[in-house]
Amino acid sequence: MAQDEPKDDDNVYDIGSVKVVVNKKIEGYAPSIGIDYENYEWGNDYVIATHY
Repeated sequence: MAQDEPKDDDNVYDIGSVKVVVNKKIEGYAPSIGIDYENYEWGNDYVIATHY
């Protein structure tokens, strides 16, 4: 995961107040992508999971 500007080969999704940019090629391999924010003992972090 990285902060990036959308390019011609990206799809952009507005999820709440967050824009998510996903490369179209990657979406072909992982048609369902889940993004969550979790609290852990060592700190908070995003969790990204793909579902086939």
